[in-house]
Amino acid sequence: GNALGRRHALGPSMRGRQGTGGAPVHVNAPNEVVAAFSFLRGTDSREHELVRAFRAGSSDAFSLVYARVRDVLLDRRDVLLLHPTVAVAVPGHRIGARNLACESLIERLSAEFRLMFPGPGLLVRVADGPEAKGSPARDSHAEVRTLRWHDDQVPAHVRGVLLVDDVIASGHTLTACFRVLPAVRRSEAHALVVARALDGGPPEGSPSEPEPQ
Repeated sequence: GNALGRRHALGPSMRGRQGTGGAPVHVNAPNEVVAAFSFLRGTDSREHELVRAFRAGSSDAFSLVYARVRDVLLDRRDVLLLHPTVAVAVPGHRIGARNLACESLIERLSAEFRLMFPGPGLLVRVADGPEAKGSPARDSHAEVRTLRWHDDQVPAHVRGVLLVDDVIASGHTLTACFRVLPAVRRSEAHALVVARALDGGPPEGSPSEPEPQ
């Protein structure tokens, strides 16, 4: 099993994962995760507990996640932070929903790394999106229409984009986030997630993950 907070690089099968219509998620995304867990093992894994505590605002969980993410950025800064980069938290699935845990994480990281954090409002949910069920029926093209990217908030000299999220399950939401970016930014866009669900999402009929606050 995976130790709490152990870093895992996503393997080639995840990097090359095919989205709706055969389009890859993105050649650069995601690069690293901090931990991995299985929904099929239930909610008692230490990795799952870490994610839930991080989402809920636990200071202990935040400190652990921050330390691991910091290690990833130091290890991969030649790729993730090659250019001046804006960091943005992937929004929740409800209209206007924010991802406060990841916003706080980015804010602290921006003080140490070459990251610009303009705050909420750069990438927003303007209509309810599909829940993160890992369903193959989800359409990331349709999900793009629920998102807005406000490029006027990004200074002209900033080239890179780092999308930060707490969990990747099916990859559809990250795919949609990449597609909503202006074409000129996609080649320098990366994603960093705290954890990945090894089996793509909660089992059918099980309670869904709580929406990030």
